[in-house]
Amino acid sequence: MFVFSDHGMTPIRWTCDLRRDVATLGLSVPGDYLPAYDSTMARFWVWNDRARRALTDFLAEHPCGQLMTPGELQRLGVAFDDDRYYHLLFLLKPGMLLCPSDMGSVRFAGMHGYHPSDPTADAVLLSSVPVDRGVDHITGIHDVLLEDAGLRESARRPGAAPASPWRPSRLWEAPR
Repeated sequence: MFVFSDHGMTPIRWTCDLRRDVATLGLSVPGDYLPAYDSTMARFWVWNDRARRALTDFLAEHPCGQLMTPGELQRLGVAFDDDRYYHLLFLLKPGMLLCPSDMGSVRFAGMHGYHPSDPTADAVLLSSVPVDRGVDHITGIHDVLLEDAGLRESARRPGAAPASPWRPSRLWEAPR
């Protein structure tokens, strides 16, 4: 049996009304920019240089979080060439909640979606059989499950226990 999660939970200690703060810049929505205020991040699509400068300068100094750099977005695997998800991404500090946000106005006791380096972002993988590989990303669970089901050859380390002897005879059987 495998039990796994896709993320941890961070206790909420503070809230931040970033929408109110950004409104002080005097930019217009949707003329200058379009915001999306999630629970732990704010995404901005920016239509002109004046708005980009104002938002970049403001968010770079905002105490609730950090304006993510293109290099950090690339390193995390969330940089997209077509800008469909954002032009600017502001990520809150762990324990901070955007409230109110486009997700609601309730202050939860815990939230996920912070920087993956935060210790409270860690997920869990529990298994009733030895897992032959180090799993350090949610996508690694895919290979563990395929190996256990006998659909992919295990890349076992020498001396590691064999994969589970359970093998399904059929993955799908149509009704007769």
